[in-house]
Amino acid sequence: RSTIVETRDAVRASMPDLLLLDRMFPEGDGCLLCQEFKANPTTQGLPIIMLTARDRVEDRVEGLLQGADDYISKPFHPREFLARVHSCFRTLALQREIKQQAEELARKHQTLLETQERLIRSERLAAIGEIGLAIRHEINNPLGTILGFVDLLLAQGETFPDAARKKLDAIRRATIRIRDV
Repeated sequence: RSTIVETRDAVRASMPDLLLLDRMFPEGDGCLLCQEFKANPTTQGLPIIMLTARDRVEDRVEGLLQGADDYISKPFHPREFLARVHSCFRTLALQREIKQQAEELARKHQTLLETQERLIRSERLAAIGEIGLAIRHEINNPLGTILGFVDLLLAQGETFPDAARKKLDAIRRATIRIRDV
């Protein structure tokens, strides 16, 4: 592309794998466009090689500080140019691989957290079950005593008035209901 606007629009329309960006545009400095791309979350991972006739150390340093991944001065040797492009693609492939591994690690981490949560819930339920058994045991001991005495009293039923027998029978039924919970 021949202008900054055309370059910006082309990158937004179809994200390239690599951007070869000239430092000198008719309407401005390509370093500013490089900085803009690197500041934008959508394009910040885009590898950018600055190509320019500006070969001073200050120019190269500025280009790299603005976010360029590499800086090639014109004229350049074609083999060196291809080697640098290949290097950028290799770096991009490694970054993508790291990103995939990080995503996989995040998924596995989430699975571990969910498993840990289920395990904790399961341990809590087991502890509640043990507490429930202990409580049942503690309740059943006195209930057994109450039931035994009620049965003894009911066995001597003729000696008690009818109202007392009905109350003893109600106590027996309530005791059995509590015991069977």
